[in-house]
Amino acid sequence: MIRLLFLLVFLIPFSAISQDQVLAENLEPECKLAADGDFQGGGACILVLDGFVNGYMNGAKRGVRVAFLQDRQNLATTQGMPDAWRRVNRLYPSATCLPEMGTTKQVADVFVTYLIANPHRRKEHYGKVLTDAIESYFCARVQP
Repeated sequence: MIRLLFLLVFLIPFSAISQDQVLAENLEPECKLAADGDFQGGGACILVLDGFVNGYMNGAKRGVRVAFLQDRQNLATTQGMPDAWRRVNRLYPSATCLPEMGTTKQVADVFVTYLIANPHRRKEHYGKVLTDAIESYFCARVQP
């Protein structure tokens, strides 16, 4: 119910724009508010980033799983291991690069910081910019 309320109140300005057309600069003002802890003013950013991060994490998890199931060489490395799926699941956090207890506020902060450092990316699709921001900040801190 609360998410629906946020959608109705905060995403109305985005309703005329399809998700394919949302540029980084469209989210930046609200993400600045969210990064500063104003979750009411930054509500649209929080919802968009939360959805993006969930999809990003599920895609990484599926990618790790598919890499083992579809690649016979990778699968062979788990042959005879009783805890093979635990091994595969251990790869998942480093595949996403996101901290296990990370918050959407942290991602908003990284997104805003990345845009400040890379202002030429503001006219690009937010998903491409956000992916690069996540990978440049969080992945640089993950030790395989």
